[in-house]
Amino acid sequence: MITVSKEDYLKAILEAESEGESVISARLADWLKVSAPAVTMAVRRLKKDGLVRVQTDGHLRLTAAGRKIARKLTLRHHLIERMLSELFGMEWWKVHDEAERLEHAVSPDFEAKLLAKLGKAGACPHGNLSEMESPASRRHRGLLLLADAAPGASYAVSGIYERDRRLLEFLEARGIRPGAKLRLLERNYDPVSYTHLDVYKRQGPKGARDTETGSFNHGVAFAWGGSGYGFIDKSGDFVTGNAFEEAESFREGRARVRLRQQECYGYIDLSGAMAIKPRFTSASVYFSEGLASVKEKEDRPDYSMDRASFKLDQMAPRGFIDLDGNMVIEPKFFSTLSFQGGLCLVETEKTIGYINKKGEYIWEGPYVEHGIVL
Repeated sequence: MITVSKEDYLKAILEAESEGESVISARLADWLKVSAPAVTMAVRRLKKDGLVRVQTDGHLRLTAAGRKIARKLTLRHHLIERMLSELFGMEWWKVHDEAERLEHAVSPDFEAKLLAKLGKAGACPHGNLSEMESPASRRHRGLLLLADAAPGASYAVSGIYERDRRLLEFLEARGIRPGAKLRLLERNYDPVSYTHLDVYKRQGPKGARDTETGSFNHGVAFAWGGSGYGFIDKSGDFVTGNAFEEAESFREGRARVRLRQQECYGYIDLSGAMAIKPRFTSASVYFSEGLASVKEKEDRPDYSMDRASFKLDQMAPRGFIDLDGNMVIEPKFFSTLSFQGGLCLVETEKTIGYINKKGEYIWEGPYVEHGIVL
């Protein structure tokens, strides 16, 4: 029987091979965050099942049977990442971790539907293909690692290894993502590379900080006005006050905001009026298909976003409101994505599935916690 943990080990070996890493037990222990004895036991069972070979120098190799299982899992992971990005609009740097959690819960029928919908040829949000490539294959396509890039030359980012969430967040914060253009300035002696990225900034109104502007939607964009955020038109004139501590771009006639010295989020309309009063400790950045996922503030007189209250809030369920602020799908979800095509992916503590706009499940399955225990 192929367990979730065995699949994880096989996929990790295949990923290490594709990155040109030496696949040894210590490497797996580091990647999977488990002890060396746990890896030893796992490798022993995989070898017994005919899925890996241990060479005389201690390096691990997948057998044909092991490679077939690993490739099947990586394709499923690839399809889920594309689904989350292309169908649900999830940020590119978030999809890997979510796919890690979902890949063991997806049925073969659902995987076939994803394959038919998305196709096998497209790249994932990190720029990687569905089939794990070897370093030689990448070189054949004219690609090279940043460590091999020449100082002074300009490059386009083709793909990014996706396993390290902190690295992905670091790169995203600096505008480095698939498709970005960068120029290598110099290389130091160890040899870590320094990169320089040209970032284009939108010019805001007079007095605004030029990095503090958003995208124009519905003819307006949020901008920093010296003492807070407000919204400007395409002439650069403020059409609302600048009393917001936080602001986001308009979508579907609503923009999420938070007033200064307030803990909760609300939504304004295009006139700048508060269409949905601030009462949410967490709220979707945008409305999608007329709905937004929110967590309501607990009705307690001593409630504040201190550490204890924050922990309680993290456990509070999410529901969905409409454009008038009415709770149309009751709060019962641990996490949610946005509605796309009338459906939304949601999780509870025990299940995962897709709901329609009535809050009814069209598919529901058990939530499988990602783990490595055999």
